Amino acid sequence: MKNTRYLLKSVTPCADCNGKGVVENPAWTAFSAWYKSYKDMYGYRPDPGISRAWWSDTAGHTEIPPEEYDCPTCHGAGQIETDVDLQTALANINYPVPNHNH
Repeated sequence: MKNTRYLLKSVTPCADCNGKGVVENPAWTAFSAWYKSYKDMYGYRPDPGISRAWWSDTAGHTEIPPEEYDCPTCHGAGQIETDVDLQTALANINYPVPNHNH
């Protein structure tokens, strides 16, 4: 089997979503900052009508978007799978790999 290549799968947590599979919608990050500043300025939370107005007037949304969405890097899996050559995988775990090239 001279021309056969053996592969293993390397599975690592996705760095972009920290393995959660979802990321926060950037619009919600902006809304949270506005909400906090409103509360700090006036001493109370904005009523739902003011919050809806922020979404439409400031963020340009006709409907309130989801707070999170599937991570675009791992497609919601929370992990990244990569094919790894068997010899590389063995070397990565410090397993002595014999050299058969002589």
